[in-house]
Amino acid sequence: MKNCLAVVLIVILLCGGGIFVAYSWYKGMENTPASDSTATEEITVEEGDNLNTISKELEEKGLIKSELALKIYLRVNDLSPNIKVGTYVVPKNLTFSELIQKLETGVFKSSITVTLREALRPDQAADIINTAIAALGDDSKFSANEYLAISENPANYTFDEDVQTFLSLNKPSDKPLIGFLFPDTYNLDADTTALIFINTQIRNLINRLEENEINTKDTTPETPTFYDALILASVIEKESGGSDDRRLISSVFHNRIADGMPLQSDATINFFTRRDDPRSTIQETQIDNPYNTYMYAGLMPTPINSPGVLSIFAAIYPKQSSYYYFRHDAQANIYFSETYAEHQESIYLYP
Repeated sequence: MKNCLAVVLIVILLCGGGIFVAYSWYKGMENTPASDSTATEEITVEEGDNLNTISKELEEKGLIKSELALKIYLRVNDLSPNIKVGTYVVPKNLTFSELIQKLETGVFKSSITVTLREALRPDQAADIINTAIAALGDDSKFSANEYLAISENPANYTFDEDVQTFLSLNKPSDKPLIGFLFPDTYNLDADTTALIFINTQIRNLINRLEENEINTKDTTPETPTFYDALILASVIEKESGGSDDRRLISSVFHNRIADGMPLQSDATINFFTRRDDPRSTIQETQIDNPYNTYMYAGLMPTPINSPGVLSIFAAIYPKQSSYYYFRHDAQANIYFSETYAEHQESIYLYP
């Protein structure tokens, strides 16, 4: 009997000791940060995630000491936090309650929004982005100089596979990226490099072409490749402004190319003079430059800016017309003419 009592007592003591040890371990996990370090780790919460589904990643990244302890904490305290979707930069010195509060309140990685309008050159886009990222402070990895270097010499860089495939099919290997850097509103965070951003812009172009059912294999005699269409689209973008007549403007340029007439676009003059004037001077139209479409017939060597999807559509699918001339009056109204005499009459009647 004494031996039985002794055994029971030992079992009770062992169980009690185990419970005490387990309780002490849990309380230590609950109230003690994973680390004293202020180092951070990035974690992304996707739609449908909760703390149970991301607890393993939290442990692997050193943001908690134990996945099991976090799950016990949630069960003991009857918690089911509504964590918000987003990318977080989380320090390692948070307790369970502090970590949950951060994920519930949605304190995400700092980011900025930048809008790149249509018809920008890469140098203009780089300046706009550079100004915007000042809000991210010194942590930003974006470099305007790198953005321009990639744009001008893309052959020196490795792009994401889908982007590289698209460029290989549609951009001559010796050409820069001007024309492919799609204008839109973008979000940038501190970790966005110039290469990441350019991949995003080109992928956006790919998606917009698909959404608008624009087939890069569709051609016209005047624009036999998608690259040619992109060149023409960049001129249409600059000449059309806010006009809905892009496809008629495109028809003018197609008719001129078909008949061997120069495009005579002031937008192409502005490209090499770096002036932004709707009317070029006589002297500028006499400058010998491959982008001078008063002097040289046909298309320029490259696009002159980043056109939007409406101008790309217009370049590939122009309206049929007999127009060879168009102009805007002082109120930005547009007039189309079949002959030079009609064009001159339009200038007189609608200054």
